[in-house]
Amino acid sequence: MRLGLAHGPLLLLLYQAAPLAAGRDSLGRYRLSIGYGVARFEEDQFDCAGNVTAATPVAWRTGGGQLDAWPSPRLRVSAFIGVVHSDSLDYDGLSLGALVAAENQHVGIGGGLVRVPGRYSGITGPAFYLRLGSIDGAHFRFDALTPSSTFGTTGWARLGVGFNQGHLSGVSGFVGLSGCPYCDQKINVGLFGDFTIPAGTRVDLVLRGRVGPGQRLGERGTGLGVRYNFGR
Repeated sequence: MRLGLAHGPLLLLLYQAAPLAAGRDSLGRYRLSIGYGVARFEEDQFDCAGNVTAATPVAWRTGGGQLDAWPSPRLRVSAFIGVVHSDSLDYDGLSLGALVAAENQHVGIGGGLVRVPGRYSGITGPAFYLRLGSIDGAHFRFDALTPSSTFGTTGWARLGVGFNQGHLSGVSGFVGLSGCPYCDQKINVGLFGDFTIPAGTRVDLVLRGRVGPGQRLGERGTGLGVRYNFGR
C-alpha cells in the first residue's frame, strides 16, 4: 500500500490517540477569571415560635478574581480572592478561599476552606463540591462556599444540573436551586443560573443570576465576568 492511500486513516488514528489537552477544542490548564456582582437578599427576624416578625432588604456587592488550575486532567485546584460588602455589615471586607477536587470523567469530589468577612470576626468554613455524571456532558452537582469571582451573588449552597465543565471549550452551565447568605431559621431558596460563553479564542464571558421569593421580599442577584484560558 502506498503511503498516500494510508494518509487519511493514519491521521484519524493519530487524532483519536492524541490527548485531550492537545486538541484544538480544548481549554487551557489555567483559567483566570475576574468579575463583579450585585445582589439583594432578605434579612429576617423571628419570634420564639419561628414566625417572621420583620424582613429587611440587604444589598450585596462583590468583586474579585478566581484561578482554576489543572495540574493533571484529573486534578483541579481553584482559589479566589475578592471584596464583599453588604449594607447590614454582617459581611464586609476581604473574602478568600481555595478548593482541591479530584475530577474523574464521571465523578468529581473536592473540599477546601473559605474565609468570609463579618462584624463578629467573620466566618471560616469548609467548601465542598460533588459531581455525579460526565464532566463534559450533563451531570448532577452540589457545591457549598465554592470559589467564585462574584462570590455570594448566586447563593452559598447550590444544587442542580451542570454541563460541559471539563476541558472542552464551548458553552457551559450550572442551573438549579440555591440558598442565600441571610438565612437564619428558614432557608430562602431561589433559582440560579451560571453560564460561560466563548467570546474569543481564549476568552470566555461569564454570566450569573439568581432570583427567589424570600420570606416576605423578593431576592435577586447578578454577576458578570470574563475568563482567560492559558497554559495549553
